[in-house]
Amino acid sequence: PIGTHKQPWGEDEKKQWFAAHSGVKREYKVDVLDKLETVKADFEVRQYGALSGQEERYPLFAAMTKSWDEKKPNVLVTGGVHGYETSGVQGALLFLTSGAAKEYEKHYNLVVCPCLCPWGYETINRWTRIAMDPNRFFVENSIVEECQQLRSFVFSLGKKFNIHFDLHETTNTDETEFMPAKSARDGLEAHSFEEIPDGFYIIG
Repeated sequence: PIGTHKQPWGEDEKKQWFAAHSGVKREYKVDVLDKLETVKADFEVRQYGALSGQEERYPLFAAMTKSWDEKKPNVLVTGGVHGYETSGVQGALLFLTSGAAKEYEKHYNLVVCPCLCPWGYETINRWTRIAMDPNRFFVENSIVEECQQLRSFVFSLGKKFNIHFDLHETTNTDETEFMPAKSARDGLEAHSFEEIPDGFYIIG
């Protein structure tokens, strides 16, 4: 394990964690960006940011309703807040590519951000590059750039969203990998394992 038992990690320990977890296991470009290219005829595909220092590898995109109708409700869909939760990312993309989103667009204005944390997606990690859980940092002046860039983008649209679907998935890796690492990072007692059933969740 990284660090000293019951002592919170400093920058050195976070760098060790990053070095140990940076192996690319799948390609963001192939799995996400190439699929977004296929929906440009139907949706506005807009870049709203990129990960600092790796801007070309990890641009951040949203697919949006082209002709916004102020009479319709507004729907925000996000996936990949936790990069290792594959079904959230691919579920958002399938919504766009299958024709389902076009059907829903008859009744709603849509903004779909399929992969908020592309580094985590490629390396199959819950945390971002700075060993932080993005799900806890959607706040003003966030230290997690993935959260700050999404937040800034959504506010820049100047729209009130009637509902937000945030696509998540959970498996036993939360218990076997994430929780032990979180305990080590935060200088806490070793985590006690609890069984987590596999599942796909929508948090609105």
